[in-house]
Amino acid sequence: MSLSKNTEKVVEKLEISLSTANYRTKRRFQYIKKSRNKIIIKMGNDTICAIQVVKELKPPYIKSEARFTVITNATDYSFFKSGQKRFKKKEYEQIMKEILGELEQEYKMLEDYVLSKFERSLSGSKCKLVRNYVSIDHPSATIMNPKGYPHCIIEVVEKNLHDDQWAIVEKKVNDKVNNAKAEFAVITDGNNYNFYKRSKCNETCDKYDVTYDEFIRAVKEVDKTELIKDYIEHDFTYFKNCAFSIDGENGNVFLKNQDEEYDRIQKLFKFEDFNGTVYRYTSLKSVFEMLKCGKIRMSGLAGMNDKSETDYIEKILYGSARANSEVNNIFILSCSVNKNDDLTQWRLYGDDAKGVCLKFAPDKNKLNGAGFFLQKIKYVDGEYESIIKQLKDLVRHVHSLTDYKFVFRTLHKWCHFIKSEDWNVESEIRLLYIVDKCKWQVYDQEWLLANGTNILNPYMDIGLDKFPLKLEEIMLGPKCPDQETNKLQLEELIEEKSMKITVSLSSIKHYR
Repeated sequence: MSLSKNTEKVVEKLEISLSTANYRTKRRFQYIKKSRNKIIIKMGNDTICAIQVVKELKPPYIKSEARFTVITNATDYSFFKSGQKRFKKKEYEQIMKEILGELEQEYKMLEDYVLSKFERSLSGSKCKLVRNYVSIDHPSATIMNPKGYPHCIIEVVEKNLHDDQWAIVEKKVNDKVNNAKAEFAVITDGNNYNFYKRSKCNETCDKYDVTYDEFIRAVKEVDKTELIKDYIEHDFTYFKNCAFSIDGENGNVFLKNQDEEYDRIQKLFKFEDFNGTVYRYTSLKSVFEMLKCGKIRMSGLAGMNDKSETDYIEKILYGSARANSEVNNIFILSCSVNKNDDLTQWRLYGDDAKGVCLKFAPDKNKLNGAGFFLQKIKYVDGEYESIIKQLKDLVRHVHSLTDYKFVFRTLHKWCHFIKSEDWNVESEIRLLYIVDKCKWQVYDQEWLLANGTNILNPYMDIGLDKFPLKLEEIMLGPKCPDQETNKLQLEELIEEKSMKITVSLSSIKHYR
């Protein structure tokens, strides 16, 4: 059916108005149904306005069931809206302004209701909802992640939009999500919620079939791995290009590859294989028991003389120490380097020079992959203090960004090789054995009451033939009773045990 000339004029006016309108206005008047003398403006399934085109503008006028009724001869307009008592003559521009203004006010009320709901749902989260007060061509709101980047685009639409209008909105939102590199999107009319999640493979927004509560949980979760990567990329380059995992159940973040973590930490602290001589000062009684049974003792960490040594790094990083069950799976032998026949070592650890100094050579074949770790102690001076501060900052920033704890899963392998600068004079080197039943041999464990500390402590005696430090020499201290006699007796015992160990005497002659 062809339109009357007056109807064509009115349609032309409408089309000019809509061509310069913002996309939400176009969305509201997407459907204009026309007959010869009638124009119906629909928003989704709702009839917004009925325009009756007549030859002469004179009463009586017939009200339509639409919210707004307009009678016009294409020059003059008579306007009626629900709630009014009668038609009123108005200019075309005034009519359009009133219709759009009322619809905009309703939309703002709906938008405020929806966004307030999101704000309440995000309460207590590190994500922040930012409403759009800038431009109507922007989305209704954006949820920003803790780093201040767009995380979720929210678009509030009018109720009862037609499918074709939904498709237009989806396209618009999809473009905004990809431009902002956001993770999620929502299109809602306050009753129905359509959730979307950006696919990083093909840069499209795919439907995300979840409930409102499930969606909020996902948004709060944020892509925490991406947040951490962003922080690492700019602020903590030691773990750059490393893959991360999140254990949401326990609230932990960690590097996926433990070997990669350990390798990075080794390079960070400059841990290297040690090939020199290892010295251990002890009592004559201890060395006699060792030779008699052919085993050397390693003690649990809990029985160490200085308790602060067991959790020095952990307290710096996390403010607390690990559980006893973990401590009891790590055994230690403390030795020194560059301390051959050293007066201070004799006095402190060699039974006041009445004991012995054991000299070992590392056996690489027994160290690699057998649960043993040998490293010189790194004393926290200026360089290492800076590194530890950066590790602490990593832990703090990850928690600040995600509420999760950054866990170094290889911490037990390296934290006991770091001590305060106060102990630098000792030139200590440590041998650790870490119990892991799945990876390597586990030696029999017993318990004792540790001397000096009176702490119940596990220990393990390991055969000298399996021990990763080869005992090459026993030096008797400057105050060892009957030096010459004990030297001969030790040599006799060593020969009887078919061992190849040299026995020598301290060169210190004037120890008081």
